[in-house]
Amino acid sequence: MIKNLLIPVFILIFAATVSYSGDDIGQKKDRPNQKQQRSVGNNYTEGVPLESPIFIDSWGPESFEPVLFPPPGWSRFTSNTPPNVITWARYTVGQLPPGWNPGFGLEVTAPPGGGTAVALATYDGAGPTSNNIWLVTPRIYNVQTTDSLVFWISKKAAYSDNLDVKASKTINNNAAAFTITIATLTFGPTNNDSAWVRKAYRLNVTGIANGDSLYIGFWEHVANNIIDGGIIQIDLVQGVGSQVVSNGNISGLVPGQFSLAQNYPNPFNPSTTIYYSLPKSSNVKLTVYDVLGNEVSTLVNENKLAGTHKIDFISGYLASGIYFYKLVAGDYVEVKKMTLIK
Repeated sequence: MIKNLLIPVFILIFAATVSYSGDDIGQKKDRPNQKQQRSVGNNYTEGVPLESPIFIDSWGPESFEPVLFPPPGWSRFTSNTPPNVITWARYTVGQLPPGWNPGFGLEVTAPPGGGTAVALATYDGAGPTSNNIWLVTPRIYNVQTTDSLVFWISKKAAYSDNLDVKASKTINNNAAAFTITIATLTFGPTNNDSAWVRKAYRLNVTGIANGDSLYIGFWEHVANNIIDGGIIQIDLVQGVGSQVVSNGNISGLVPGQFSLAQNYPNPFNPSTTIYYSLPKSSNVKLTVYDVLGNEVSTLVNENKLAGTHKIDFISGYLASGIYFYKLVAGDYVEVKKMTLIK
């Protein structure tokens, strides 16, 4: 039996009839020691919000080198009730994750170019039976379906485990919001996945459209921490844009189509930023209107090169309320709503 539990002898005798990988017996520490050692856990924090949004081509690679975890803009949460005590955390090369015995080669490693730290998920011996823990990226603006998500991954220990990569268009702290599946990784009860592997996934999956803004979540989950749950390490998480050009636009991308992003922040006071994308050079007019249709500000009225552009809107004398901003670029027209709260 792989796991060395301090339970009555007759249960041990019964469990011995179950087939396990004998060469990995004793990897996990006995459960009472885990609970004593891990009663506090690594209490999750929401992370430090970013002051401004990011674009996929300028995001990463995130190598989790600074001690602060999650990194700025990232977040972590558990979707279990009661919550998991052990969640995603930062570990450095050579550390043995808590709850594991030495002598099995389970110490933290890093991929080529990954520095000395990684983000790591492991089984929870101090919380509920199941594991449902999430590590979530900052919000990524104006995603294109030709963009890619890239990261390195290693799974250690002879226990089954699962990592799903999901996306949310709305919030970053509720599993129900992550309705878009980018990838599903399933690991068997062997040590055969311990080598680092680079993964790359094109974001042309069901539910994602050009111009979307996304949170991307790494969801580690097992149904039973007693018989499953290994060590999952990820590193060098980044976005790769679909095409890089040198034309002075802020993202360096030539988007596949026209789009107008939701302003950020929203609601806002006193200013907010609006991003828009042009697949080709265009005459652009970006105008703000009140709820009665009166024009209150013209933000852009000139020819712009292909690419992603931004403009800051300062509310000035305007009263609190709902406003609309309208982008006209050639034959393309789009309108979005924003809220000013003073």
